[in-house]
Amino acid sequence: MADVSALIVNYNSADYCLQCVESLRAQAFEVDGRPGTLEIIVLDNDSRPEDRTRLETLSGPDIRVVFTGENLGYGPANNLGANMASGRFFYIVNPDVKVLPGALDALVRVLSGRPDTAAVGPTTWMDDDRTLWHPPNDVPRPWYRTLLALANMSRFLGRLNAKIRVRRALRRWTLTVPGPVHLLSGATFLTSRAMVERFGLFDPDFPLYFEDTDWFTRVRAGGYDLVHVPAAEVVHYFSRSALQDYDAAMDKARTSEAYYYRKHFGVRWENWLKRLNRWVAGAIERNPGGIHLHPCEDLGHITAAPAFNGGDRAGKCLGEIAGNPLFSLAAGTLVEGGRWQLSESMWDQLWDGIYYCRLVDAASLRTLGSWSFKKSTLAGGKVENAL
Repeated sequence: MADVSALIVNYNSADYCLQCVESLRAQAFEVDGRPGTLEIIVLDNDSRPEDRTRLETLSGPDIRVVFTGENLGYGPANNLGANMASGRFFYIVNPDVKVLPGALDALVRVLSGRPDTAAVGPTTWMDDDRTLWHPPNDVPRPWYRTLLALANMSRFLGRLNAKIRVRRALRRWTLTVPGPVHLLSGATFLTSRAMVERFGLFDPDFPLYFEDTDWFTRVRAGGYDLVHVPAAEVVHYFSRSALQDYDAAMDKARTSEAYYYRKHFGVRWENWLKRLNRWVAGAIERNPGGIHLHPCEDLGHITAAPAFNGGDRAGKCLGEIAGNPLFSLAAGTLVEGGRWQLSESMWDQLWDGIYYCRLVDAASLRTLGSWSFKKSTLAGGKVENAL
């Protein structure tokens, strides 16, 4: 019987999955004052033959590779893995996550010492240089979802939403000790067998996304905390499976979101969400470029990691990068003064697309500069919003 069972659901991401497994095998952690034991369960959701061939190279007493024979979906595949697992703790981790040294030990220590905590999650970086934090997840609420939708139609509401989002993000990003949060990332979190036995794991009726949000919502409603552990660090290479068929993934995400609102707020709010989505679709059709929060300097098509200058100034500035001019989902970094250089590792992993960057005074949240650029592997190639 293992102390920790790591569950990895793979779909056409074998190279990332192999790296994830390697990073897990390198973890050293303690349970009850002794070296902990780890089992790894990889569940392959009917990937391409070449992916399956790559996964077949995984072997050893610590790992089990399960080929499901069909695409069960993310939630049902994790549920299958949980039923097979022997561990006292379950570590849910996406294949496109690299677990950095000491992360699992930090997570186990905090979860073991907090009986009122359902799950713990790490600091999540976008890049190997650990310069950009992942956007923290927001709890879906009808009022905030309404604001987010209306931000696509009003620059004033867009700026209001950006200020609310940035304040929340900075609170999460600047935590230095473990602390309770409203939501963790479903890409990588540690929970216990006891919690899964009490609440179950993922609702299989979510086709993609929101199954983790639903679980976090249920355990918090049951009186348990979710805790962010800053000392635990991972790199998440961001939706590598979903981005292989972006349109299909977004269709499933909209279906999952509607189901989440029906489940937790009722049919009335589900219908309101559908109306909001129609309004947003109409607004985007009328204004394909979208509403920009501030005047934006277009850097055009570039072939190397850009640098940004918001003017020399004292104090910290927040740098953000997003796939839309509203910065509704943005990765961030804190830099000294008004200058920011995108890291080479972040540049290398960016998909072809249009990106938006800005520098913001961290104290006043005043925007110091805003830029857009296009990255494409083929000069003149088609690019779309990507992050």
